[in-house]
Amino acid sequence: ASWVKGETTYGRVEFNRRKLIRFSKRQITSSLIHEIGHVLGFGFGNWNELYDKRTGKFHQSVIDKLPGLAAMKVELGYGRGTCYSHWDERLFDGEVMTGFKDRVEYVLPITIDVMSALGHRLKKQLDEKMFLDQLIDNIGQKTFTRQTDVADLDVDYLEITEIEEEITEDVPPSVIDLDAPLRDLSASIEPQETLTVFEIPASFETQDNHSTQGSLAIIIGHTKLRPGARAIPPLSFYEYEYNTEIASLAKEYATHQGLEVEIFTRDQAGITGAYQNAADWEPDAICELHFNAANGQAKGTEILYSDERDRHGIYEKELAQEMQKRLCQLFERQGREDRGIKNRTGRRGERGFTNLGQNFNIPIILIEPFFGDNPQDAMLGLQLKTTYAQTIVNGFIQWKKDCDKRYADS
Repeated sequence: ASWVKGETTYGRVEFNRRKLIRFSKRQITSSLIHEIGHVLGFGFGNWNELYDKRTGKFHQSVIDKLPGLAAMKVELGYGRGTCYSHWDERLFDGEVMTGFKDRVEYVLPITIDVMSALGHRLKKQLDEKMFLDQLIDNIGQKTFTRQTDVADLDVDYLEITEIEEEITEDVPPSVIDLDAPLRDLSASIEPQETLTVFEIPASFETQDNHSTQGSLAIIIGHTKLRPGARAIPPLSFYEYEYNTEIASLAKEYATHQGLEVEIFTRDQAGITGAYQNAADWEPDAICELHFNAANGQAKGTEILYSDERDRHGIYEKELAQEMQKRLCQLFERQGREDRGIKNRTGRRGERGFTNLGQNFNIPIILIEPFFGDNPQDAMLGLQLKTTYAQTIVNGFIQWKKDCDKRYADS
């Protein structure tokens, strides 16, 4: 949200440092540009009078004034904070004012032009879509001459407003031609009226030696009143009891590894509530703990995941693969006892569908390390408790390092 004091429009942007440490200066700059777009009215106020909320299409009277809006559509999905306040993700993936943050972003001319419908006077327009990186580079070469105006701003003025949007990372295939020629705008930008790109403190830059290895939310499967399957002796625990201990061991170990771990239960909130609480904590990944039971004969290790959101680049499948590999080494699974990773994007009612179908764009895996009703597996579950908890943490840390490298290489 934004507010006006005198002739100045103010807006408030908050950064989650746990997320910020993996952003480069350029990624932070592009995030601020996106938020400035909202402060200028993109998605709020007069914006809501421009289009039909049922279809996301702009009214003909608005199109008559800005013909470029005929090809545009407003996002109608992804819930509060994204719905109604961005360009449609499917149609305009990678545009700076869609609801997900991309590795490569571009700006459409209409994103600039629509500002006139929001009450602003345009000084410059774009003739064609442009990569955001080049626009930033061009502007960064110019001299900012309005220091006097900045000195007059009331930088301490703040109105506490409700958070309207949380930026979600997205690394889908780009819809723009990366080989398309880029037009140099430097000659058309007036050097006396542009801004230099601000400096981000070095402590916020992406580094290999982060103060934290990342953040992992652990959800304990089942509840105290409905504790799930019960393992046979010598383990003799219900799933809920066993995994409560595993989660505590994992958190204690993680603290010494520079990793943040928070534990969530389904006792009061149910499945969706537990996942909502975990997502509100904004972890890098979510892991739900269970163990299997069948006919007393089955044994093995498997992990459930969903690649429904792989197009957003959250690397959920990769997390499942890393964890499965490590757990199979720990439990010495070979052949059919390595039950693999199983994608749960199928029909509603399928095991794990509700758990893994939470649309938070956070990687979620559901771990089934052994069969508690199998004598050999139950013994392993008892003997390897501490090592199992440590393996979950180490698997997550390795996956996080791999993700950070992917982000850096991109």
